[in-house]
Amino acid sequence: MLNRAAALAWQARRSAVAKRPLSSAGEARYPSALTRIQPLLSVLNSDQISSLRSSFAALEPLAPVVAGRFYSRLFELDPSLRGLFHGDMRSQGQKLMGMLGFIVGNLEEPETLVPAVEELGIRHAGYRVEPRHYETVGVALIAAMADTLGEAFTREAAGAWREAYDFLAKVMIDAAESARGA
Repeated sequence: MLNRAAALAWQARRSAVAKRPLSSAGEARYPSALTRIQPLLSVLNSDQISSLRSSFAALEPLAPVVAGRFYSRLFELDPSLRGLFHGDMRSQGQKLMGMLGFIVGNLEEPETLVPAVEELGIRHAGYRVEPRHYETVGVALIAAMADTLGEAFTREAAGAWREAYDFLAKVMIDAAESARGA
């Protein structure tokens, strides 16, 4: 189970990601997804991609459990987020796990993955999701995965999911902000 200290470390890490310095080329460590230049592949190495795939393969048969734990943890961390969800939470959980499956299945296909994640970010902005919510979602997601798989959810898997989540959350936030500014 992801304890409070681990959750606080995760939050500190997320804050540090936003403050990473620019590279010598003038781009942030996670370049804007809008450039479409192999962004995810520059963030994740082959071992991390393999870890994402194998951990998702273990989580997928437990999808309802993972989703239930995710939403329970999400609402525990920030009860105000409950108001953003309407309708059947089982259906919402299926959408969550479906999107995670889509992401894992397209890790090496950024031309497919990035536009879909951008659209997801734009849709979520329409649901009143704010950039600050992404940190809480990340903590809840990693916690749900860790709680579900226990010791089988290795440090390597947790690190790979954090890297992927940080990048994809940034893609979603950037797309939502670009759409608002357009």
